[in-house]
Amino acid sequence: MSRHKLLRQVLCLCLLCIPFLAIQSQTAARSAEQVCGDVDASGAIDVGDIAYLVDFLCFNAAAPPYPQFATCDGNREIDISDLAWIIDYLFFSGPAPLCLEGSHTDVTGPCLSHLVNKAMSGAATTAGQSGCLNRVQSEEQAGEMHAELVNGKLHVYHTNAYYQCCLGYSVTYEQTGRFITAVESDTGELCDCYCYFDLESVWEGLYPYGDEYWIVVLIGIEGDTVGTDTIPVNGTMVLETVGHDLHVHHLNAPLNCCPAFYVDYTIVGNQITAVENDSLNACLCLCFYNLESVLYELSPGEYVVTLIGGTTTPFAGDTIGVDTAVIAP
Repeated sequence: MSRHKLLRQVLCLCLLCIPFLAIQSQTAARSAEQVCGDVDASGAIDVGDIAYLVDFLCFNAAAPPYPQFATCDGNREIDISDLAWIIDYLFFSGPAPLCLEGSHTDVTGPCLSHLVNKAMSGAATTAGQSGCLNRVQSEEQAGEMHAELVNGKLHVYHTNAYYQCCLGYSVTYEQTGRFITAVESDTGELCDCYCYFDLESVWEGLYPYGDEYWIVVLIGIEGDTVGTDTIPVNGTMVLETVGHDLHVHHLNAPLNCCPAFYVDYTIVGNQITAVENDSLNACLCLCFYNLESVLYELSPGEYVVTLIGGTTTPFAGDTIGVDTAVIAP
């Protein structure tokens, strides 16, 4: 008798024997030793897992407490093929179950700002201003400044700027090491009135190597310091959960211009460590990238995620970010 024919007979036998394989508990706690194929969370792959799947698939019983351990064929759906896989594994020396928990994919976005022949100082690529804002004028109310890196470009904002009404806003930048100075100027005609503006300038001249962070200083039209802000040189980490999948984003990551990005994950309890690597490093230029890695089918709970640069990246050994992520049941 062929292996597949015998396997079908075993499946039929399991269906006939279901009254004797009734599930004893639908609320099994996850075992620390639970592995792929341990459908009932007992800590071992055995006939109880077959019973649980038969009861769920054929008699509308409760779903397995941790579905990611029941998708034994790696297709993200719990169906008869998962039952067949476990039977084949237990009774016919078939391959071990293939669950998706811990598997992941890595995505490198396009180069956000190619740095060949990039100047490290110069005028802003764009400088925008609102019209006069309808706010009570007060020379004592100072403007506010903040900076952020968006797709490899530095955006510097000056809100509630109190300048003359015919403002023609422009900004020049200069970078010296970790210090970036943005100097405002007014190219407009003079008007005999003042009002509030929201201002923004964008600069593409950043060079991604340097210290742990940039210090951005905004100098006002009259030579005063409007404010300072810091920008992390190695980019920022942002976590996102979609179902039981964890998306780890690394925004504005500095890498060589033709990277081969991948991530090594380690999961110990509720601690997830993601180490980024670049297996190519073949180009003599640098770019900013938005990177994403998706870790599939995590068990419900709260996780502490740490993103670290690997030895093949410009940010080798640096901690990009630490944050918590909650996977809902």
